[in-house]
Amino acid sequence: MLDRVRSASFWKEGTELKKENDILEKTLDIAESGYDNAYLFLLDAYKKAPENYGPQTLYFLSCLAGGA
Repeated sequence: MLDRVRSASFWKEGTELKKENDILEKTLDIAESGYDNAYLFLLDAYKKAPENYGPQTLYFLSCLAGGA
């Protein structure tokens, strides 16, 4: 599942894409040692600035919440 998510294309452009991409990559790194911490990390980042994130972040959150 993580490989499929890593290869997914992102819908935003420019700086927002880079920032979202960086956060999602960090989330994947954390998820390798446990989904709980990765979920909390991404949820915290999303809560701080939800306008910076798109559907891909919500997809990550739902996968992490379900333990997929």
